[in-house]
Amino acid sequence: MEKYQGEDIGFSIKLWTDTSKTELVNLDNVSEIIVYVYTDGCKKAMFSKTDKSGYSKLSKVSSTEYSGIIDSSITKLMAPGLLSLEINIAENEASVSDGKWNLIQRGSFGVLRKSLVKIES
Repeated sequence: MEKYQGEDIGFSIKLWTDTSKTELVNLDNVSEIIVYVYTDGCKKAMFSKTDKSGYSKLSKVSSTEYSGIIDSSITKLMAPGLLSLEINIAENEASVSDGKWNLIQRGSFGVLRKSLVKIES
C-alpha cells in the first residue's frame, strides 16, 4: 500500500496465537490493546481499545479484528518512509502467576510518500 503525507490512512489488526497462523487471538478477551503507527518514530499515531487520554480509540470489526484510522493531521507530520506498526496486548489469564501477560508484535503495512500538498490537509 502506498499513501501520502496528509492522507487519512485506515488499518486493521489481527493477531495469531501461534507462528503457523492457524488460530486468531480473540481480541474481545484481552483487557487492552495499544497500537503505535509511525515511520521514523519521531511522530506516531497512538490507538487504544479502551478510552484513554491521548489515544484514538480502535473500532471493533469482529472478535478477532480491530481497526483504526490515522488522521491526516498526524500523517502530514510523519516523515516519509515505511509505515511501521507495533501492537501491545494485555490479557488477564488465571494460569499466569501475576494474572496478566503481555504480547508485543511488530510489522509494517505500507509506505508513506512525501507530499507537498499536505499543507492543505
